[in-house]
Amino acid sequence: MKANFLPFSVGPRNCAGMNLANLELRLHIGTILRKYEVIAPPQTTRESLKMEEYFFLTPTSHKIDLLFKRKLTL
Repeated sequence: MKANFLPFSVGPRNCAGMNLANLELRLHIGTILRKYEVIAPPQTTRESLKMEEYFFLTPTSHKIDLLFKRKLTL
């Protein structure tokens, strides 16, 4: 099942909401990056971030820990 996972499908009959979903992801990620400083914690190393290739790329640790620190606004 994981090897055949295509959430939006492909070709001429793909999901009509794909462009809207991608637009919303960009909007929310941009908002988060403007409001927060994203920091990798000390336990995040180069070894934990090495990539494995399956249907998509994933880190060998299968997770990425991040810390979000609210930016000060003036």
